[in-house]
Amino acid sequence: MGTLTRLAVVVTLLCGALGARAQTIELVGADGQTRAIGLDDLRKLAPREVTANDPHGKQPAKYRGTALWDVLSLAGVAHDAPLARETLAATVRVDATDRYQVAFSLAELDPATGSSDALLVWERDGGPLDAPSAPYRLVVPTDKRGARWVRQVVRIRIERASAPP
Repeated sequence: MGTLTRLAVVVTLLCGALGARAQTIELVGADGQTRAIGLDDLRKLAPREVTANDPHGKQPAKYRGTALWDVLSLAGVAHDAPLARETLAATVRVDATDRYQVAFSLAELDPATGSSDALLVWERDGGPLDAPSAPYRLVVPTDKRGARWVRQVVRIRIERASAPP
């Protein structure tokens, strides 16, 4: 491979990685307020690492991200008090670019109430996520099946339960 070709490949990869990191996620609160969050916002939320078996490749990988519960604080979910009665039936929907959707109850994401450990990640094995997963991926190592691992996350929405009849 010639020097010019190598340089073109490096520039293409770098631009792709930078472009992926510049993307945002639409975060919609239960009140309907919408805001765009990006990597800078997520890095401020106590990032952590977890090693888990990727459900597609079946091999262990080290992911870096932040708890989905912490992301919800950016949409007004209070972390310093027990969930209120009206929020126990609320759901959190995560959408991907390919229209794949998964849902969690708000209570199962609350560490004081539930046991689902869902992370919104931006790194795998010390580098950016690969193209099929980037720029953000939902990783749920506590699930027995990988059905709620979402690639290319574009929206997180908190939805209130409808009032009972």
